[in-house]
Amino acid sequence: TMSGGSVYTQPFGVIVPRVTGSISTCSSFAIIYLIATSESGLKSVYHRLMLGLSISDIIASVAMSLTTLPMPTPEVYPIARFQFVGSTRLGNFQTCTAQGFCYVFGSSASYTYTGCLCVYFACSIGFRIHQKKIEKKVEPFLHMIPIGWSLLGSVPFLFLEMYNYSNGNPWCTLVSLPNWCTGSEDAQCVRGVGTDGPAHTIIAVNYLSSL
Repeated sequence: TMSGGSVYTQPFGVIVPRVTGSISTCSSFAIIYLIATSESGLKSVYHRLMLGLSISDIIASVAMSLTTLPMPTPEVYPIARFQFVGSTRLGNFQTCTAQGFCYVFGSSASYTYTGCLCVYFACSIGFRIHQKKIEKKVEPFLHMIPIGWSLLGSVPFLFLEMYNYSNGNPWCTLVSLPNWCTGSEDAQCVRGVGTDGPAHTIIAVNYLSSL
């Protein structure tokens, strides 16, 4: 909110993503290890898709687990409405941008890779398409779509200075700075002015692609 912050600015809201993000990162590394040491390795279409999903999850989970650390220090951007109780801010706008980009790119890729896994299962189990045919005709698109969509939904916002932080998230993500400046007469946008609409569209499509 505009005053007083939210649960995400409290110690609980910062600690939980650090724990869950770390667990998710370790779990994805474990999956990669199991794939690498399995008999079929990366010869399997399923394993290659799981590798893409795991790498995407690691990128997003590491960004989440850093929480407030990459955020600009109070000296860089002091404002009373961004009080993260009991947390540490060591970064600047560049580190915040890097965290936000990794979170958006990684989460977008992991969502769409999950959807592509569903397509693979439909082809393999539902339509009983031979693995060789899936590998040649279907699999290239199951990698191009997640990577292409994630780049499309993350790279343009680098040039729009849209990766910022707010009192509504414990990590940097797609939001104007300050997050209440869009459409407000008493607040001036410092970064990311006028780009909330496209950002929210990207986020909504990401969530829909994971259903």
